[in-house]
Amino acid sequence: MIETRRPLLVSSVAEEDALLGRCECGGLWHLVAEEVAPIHRRWYDALVVRCGSCRVASRAIFDITKFFEPRGTAWTRGT
Repeated sequence: MIETRRPLLVSSVAEEDALLGRCECGGLWHLVAEEVAPIHRRWYDALVVRCGSCRVASRAIFDITKFFEPRGTAWTRGT
């Protein structure tokens, strides 16, 4: 997985997983933290992951606007 400064546009969680791939050591990523947030009328999924083998941490930001649907009004404040 390569850390990027700009969000990667995705169409599904499966696409997020495919872009994350595996750690350079071949280990699997494990989710450490996740935040979904609206910014300028778009939805972003920010992830922090850690390799289960070598323990290196990485992060990624995805633009999930295409498929994310907030539940209720909790996410709509201020938009």
